[in-house]
Parts: sequence; structure tokens; C-alpha cells
Amino acid sequence: MVKFDTKVNGNTVDATEYNNLILGLKNAITSSGQNIDSSNTQTAKAMAAYSAVSAFYTDSGSANAYILTSIDNFEAPETYIDGMEVRFRAGNNNNMPGPSTINVDGKGIKNIKLQDGTSDLNDGDIVDDKDTILRFDSANDVFLLRQDITARRNAIINGNFDIWQRGASFNTGLGGGDYLADRWRFGGSGATAGNYTISRQSFAAGQTEVPNNPSYYLNWNQTSAPSTPHNLSHRIEDVNTYSGETVTLSFYARLNSGSFSEDIVLTQNFGSGGSGSVTTTIIPGFSPTGSWTKFTGTITLPSISGKTIGTGSYLEVYINIPSSGTWNLDIAQIQINEGSVATDFENRTFAEELALCQRYYEKSYDIDFAPGTVTNAGRILYLVPTGISAAVFETHPFLVVKRNTPSMSVYSPITGAIGKLRNAQDAVDRNGSIGGNKSSYSPTYTDVTIPAGRQLIYHWTADAEL
Repeated sequence: MVKFDTKVNGNTVDATEYNNLILGLKNAITSSGQNIDSSNTQTAKAMAAYSAVSAFYTDSGSANAYILTSIDNFEAPETYIDGMEVRFRAGNNNNMPGPSTINVDGKGIKNIKLQDGTSDLNDGDIVDDKDTILRFDSANDVFLLRQDITARRNAIINGNFDIWQRGASFNTGLGGGDYLADRWRFGGSGATAGNYTISRQSFAAGQTEVPNNPSYYLNWNQTSAPSTPHNLSHRIEDVNTYSGETVTLSFYARLNSGSFSEDIVLTQNFGSGGSGSVTTTIIPGFSPTGSWTKFTGTITLPSISGKTIGTGSYLEVYINIPSSGTWNLDIAQIQINEGSVATDFENRTFAEELALCQRYYEKSYDIDFAPGTVTNAGRILYLVPTGISAAVFETHPFLVVKRNTPSMSVYSPITGAIGKLRNAQDAVDRNGSIGGNKSSYSPTYTDVTIPAGRQLIYHWTADAEL
């Protein structure tokens, strides 16, 4: 196309130049899927179409080396531009910690890094069943990964309290670090926590106090006073998450009885071998009332520049719990999102939320049964082909690849006993264990010889929490 930068301020264009100008507009309009007509809005529509979809690319590369091509007739920029975003569905997961690269429309190979601009991807940061979004950072000459959790509007998993794989009610006796609803931890000492019940509760059908038609909320009923502080917390994988960025925490809460006033904080934990943790208050003096109320807080998290990141780093949301008194507290729809405004709560399907939870915890039991429950629902059956007395047998894949190698337990479906597999025909529990890697597991039988043809049945749990 002829250059027109000298044709302004009174200069004229000849017929060829004019035809080129019109042809350029025509191509922009038709490549956006429109037929030329007499309206005066088609150029604007074409520009809008480019803005909406031209950032999506197809991938023809391999794991750890992604090659992108723009779709249909849309044109990619001539060169990499600072802030340029590309979105694609990868053909392969990145399958190792370490360098990954991308080449967009043949414009050159660039490294893909985490949000700090220097750290390599973790295993499984790019997956083949979800869109990946990258942004070009010209200062570091790399593409930055908007990781799955930060590309979503809500970085908190199970903020709607739909998933309770370990059980739906927990009474006095929890230990510090025990999990309640999936991804939600009880913090503090069980010996000084007083008497309480923490449970899943159902919203009444048709209620309007909390929007988006949630099904459940978390209730903490403290019936005798604790003597030391406790907390309800949620760990978001990777301390890079939101570092140096403005974030907003939002949720609904209601106080049914008692008194409650505590700070809510965010802690950047740099993992084993990393720098000391950094805590920032996001909602000071959280004080719920007798009706459902939305609470929000906004802060800019400290940069992690100059910090050492160890193994298993995370950003943690702490809802501090009073060290005295009693109360009955309800909490629903917890979200943390990028920016200074609390966006609408991100509703995800039950199946998607469960899969996100299963990266950290998975079980063989039916979703409604806590580990150790006497039930055959979800049990695994192994038919002994030859007599065994001590053997590792059969390998099964997990439904979701784990964050790291999980800690596993095996249970008898008939008695609920841990560390036991059930010999179904002889109606007796036998000793066993179970283990595996991030992708699969195998049980081990360690008891008296079982003849061929017997059935061993068992349940299992896999814990890869932070």
C-alpha cells in the first residue's frame, strides 16, 4: 500500500493512491466477516472485530516450545509490542519445570516467564484444556504468563464453599493446618480453641441477600471461648501471585450471635528455604452484623523484588478469629481479584471447581462421603491374578495431576480402618499402603498370602496441599 504520511495538510492523492486507500478499507471490512454495503459503520465494526478476536492464535508447537499462528484472515502486529497479549489453547502441557518458549507468527522465539519476569514456568502452568494468556514485556524481552489462577477473576479456589471432600462438619479437636472445606484451613492450636462446630450450611431457595444464587456458606459456631488466636485461611499457590499489584478482597458475612472484630490480612510466604514472610492488612477490624453484608478491602501488595523464593511458596488470606468470647459467624462468596474494584463474584461450574480442588486433594470416595466412611461408593477393586503376600499392584491415574507428589492413605471400605485393604471373599482387613507420583498411584499389599482369584477392595486419599 502507498504511504500517505506526506499526503496531509493540503497535498493531493492520485487515482492509484486513492484506490489503494479504498482497497485497504475494503480488505479490513471483508476480513472481519462483513459484506460491503452503503452504511458508514463498517470500518468501526471491523476495528472492533480485530480488537475482540485478533489476539487468539492456534498452536502447532510442542510441549515447552509453542508456535502460534493468527486465525482466519486477521493480521498479527508486525513486531512484538510492549503490552501485546496473545491467547491460545496449547496443544501440549508444559511438562517440566524450566524454560518454555513461544514464537508468534514467525516473529522470533521469546522465553515465557512468570509474573516477576525472571522465573521459569512450573510444571503444568500451561495446560491443553484451558486458554493460556501471555503478555509481552519489552523491558525483559519475554512473554509473561497470566497463570491460571490470576487469569481468572477470582484467585481463590472454592470461594463459594461448594466442595467439602473431607466432610461437611467439623467439631472441637481440629489441629492447626487441618482442612475444612476444600482449600480452607483451620489455623491455631486445637488444644486452646475452645468448643466449636465449623460446617457447611445451605442457603434457602430464592434468598436474595447474597447474590448469584449460591448453594452453600461456611458457618463457624464458637460455643465456648478460645484462649489463643486462631484463623481461617486460604493458600494461593505461588508467592508471585499479585506481587507489586493492587488487589481487592470481597466477601459476604453475617453474625448470628456474639461479638466479632478482627483484622483480615494477606501474607506472602516465600516457601521452604525462601525469604521471611511479609504480612499486609487488607481489612482492618472486620466486624460483621446480624444481616448479610458485603465487605471489601483493597491494597497494593509489596513487590517481591530481591526476595528468595523457596519450595512451596504461596499467598495466604487470613481471616483472624478472636482469642476470647463466643460467636456464630457465616461467610460466603470469598473472592480476591486484581484491581481496586471488587468485581462480581466469579461463578464457576461445580465440575470446574472440583477439578481445581483436586490438584491439591483427591479421593476415591463419592463426593459426599468423608474419608474413613464405611461405604462401597467409589471403592477400587483388584482381582488377585496369582497368590501374593507382599506386592505392589496395579497403577491408576489421578483425575487431576497433583501440585507435587501427594501424601496418600488407604482405607478399608467395610470397616473404615486406615492402612487396610479388604479381602472381600474372606471378609477380613489386610495390611497395606499406597503411594505414587503427581500423575498416578499404586497400592502395596503387605500381609499374609492371598490365593489367586480373591478380590482386594479399598479406598484412598491423596493430599498435595501447600
